[in-house]
Amino acid sequence: MLFFVHGFNNDVSAVLDRAEHLAQTFGVEVLPFTWPANGGGARGVVSYKSDKRAALASTGALDRAIARMEELLLGLHEEHVRRVETEANLRFPDDAEKWDRFFTSQAEKWCPFSINLMLHSMGNYVFKHLLKSSVYRGDHLVFDNVVMVAADTNNEDHAEWVDRVQCRGRVYVTINERDSALAASRMKLGEKQKARLGHYPWRLDSRQAVYIDFTDQPHVTSSHAYFEGRPLRNAKVQRFFNDAFNGKFAETGLEFDIARNMYRIR
Repeated sequence: MLFFVHGFNNDVSAVLDRAEHLAQTFGVEVLPFTWPANGGGARGVVSYKSDKRAALASTGALDRAIARMEELLLGLHEEHVRRVETEANLRFPDDAEKWDRFFTSQAEKWCPFSINLMLHSMGNYVFKHLLKSSVYRGDHLVFDNVVMVAADTNNEDHAEWVDRVQCRGRVYVTINERDSALAASRMKLGEKQKARLGHYPWRLDSRQAVYIDFTDQPHVTSSHAYFEGRPLRNAKVQRFFNDAFNGKFAETGLEFDIARNMYRIR
């Protein structure tokens, strides 16, 4: 399953269309989280500021959505544990060692799928403010991979909140220096808008993030949504997102640039 948080200037119809595309392309069930990101009917700077305000106001709703997912998963897990305990008692009523081995092996099989979080563009801004807020329940372990695609949030001090992310697998941060939307995002607010996490290949200093650079790779060009369309003609781009969205270690086989602390799609 892929829990998808969209970005700036997307109405519900566009979000559902993208969710359907993600499902068909990567073979995942997609659960989209929508927030008011249509710019309030305005354009340009006014629209962008409107969506940023809406993003801030949506942190509580995102927290409740994730908490509800956790409740459902815990319910499934508890039901499975009860079934396994009953079967273990029937099979090995007088052999504690075999009971333990059986229970452990069966309990590990309870979840045949992964649950991953995809945050696109300003969706990362929503998640950032959830992580920094007082409502955030930091002990929640819901997701396998967390994939921050083209993050429209400051690179500066990003480790402060990225290192609070809880997941079983990887926290991926994707970068495209040619990203035209993030370049425009930075210009919209002039000096107030600092380098964006999704297009700035410096100060990549989170202790747990795995940074992936897509810059200048075939078919990626200036794309802001390089998980769809033309960029997927690049087999390495397709493979990365397929693995990341399916709970796998998507950096396997990629070249690591130790000076920049990031992997490169090459």
